[in-house]
Amino acid sequence: MALFNIFRRSLFLKVFTLSSIISIALIYFLGSNLFVRISNGIIDEKISASLSEAESAIQYADYRFIIANLNPSTDMGALVEEVVRSTNLSAKDSGREIAFINSNGKEIRNIPPITTSNFLQPESIPSTFRAQVQNKPELQWTRTQLRYVSGEILNGMVIGQKITIPRIGKYEMYVLFGFDGQQRTIDLIGRSMWGTGFLLIALIMITASVILRQVIKPVKQAAEVAEQLTSGDLLQRMEVKGQDEVARLGTAFNEMADTLERQIRRLENLSRVQQRFVSDVSHELRTPLTTIRMAADVIHASRENFDPVISRSSELLLA
Repeated sequence: MALFNIFRRSLFLKVFTLSSIISIALIYFLGSNLFVRISNGIIDEKISASLSEAESAIQYADYRFIIANLNPSTDMGALVEEVVRSTNLSAKDSGREIAFINSNGKEIRNIPPITTSNFLQPESIPSTFRAQVQNKPELQWTRTQLRYVSGEILNGMVIGQKITIPRIGKYEMYVLFGFDGQQRTIDLIGRSMWGTGFLLIALIMITASVILRQVIKPVKQAAEVAEQLTSGDLLQRMEVKGQDEVARLGTAFNEMADTLERQIRRLENLSRVQQRFVSDVSHELRTPLTTIRMAADVIHASRENFDPVISRSSELLLA
């Protein structure tokens, strides 16, 4: 309650709090929008690059299968394994993962129905996305989570397309990319923006505090001088510096105080003259009245010697 009373009576706290809230809201709104735009831009750039890389990888794998088919002695199973193992870096290390899945879910010529790189779990590829790849001939992609046997989970994307392996059958080839590197960049940008935002808010608050003190100081001084004038100290005046609006306010206030002082002095003089006039009139009236009173006392003392009418009049005169 005491804090509320202080806040209610302080113009500085009101303006400072309001300006701080508005500044924080604006910085948060602008910073959030900028962060979202930067984050989306980084992810979109990664998606675009990944689509191009995946398309090239799938086309290259298809080309290798076609060339290998020219040699009847080529072990297609070993070639599939070679294509899968061709990625040396995992998705976490800014690399990619590759998966081959038999469309019929069968093992053919010692080729497992599902072959993945770097112990990637097949659950990383959503079943709904697999159905989409099986039903459409063009390249497909979606956001997903890369799950590993070790339990590690990465946010990323999967790109897939149907591919035919000669002498083996129809497979689905998937290329998966993790967003771990991009996420680290986004986190770094986020931390930097938070730090910059806090620093900017602190600078705005300090600047607002200095400016408000310069602006409110004359107003506070005017209030104090007005209170002193009200208490009867008519010699108090505001300190005037410069020629700006605040200085003009101080000059006008001092001129008003001078005018008020002159009027009060004038009224005080008029009051003293009035008191003196009343005193003089009272004195002038008191002297003849005293004489009349004495005469009335004498007449009243001798009323028995007068006519009854005069005697009654003397009694009424002293009543």
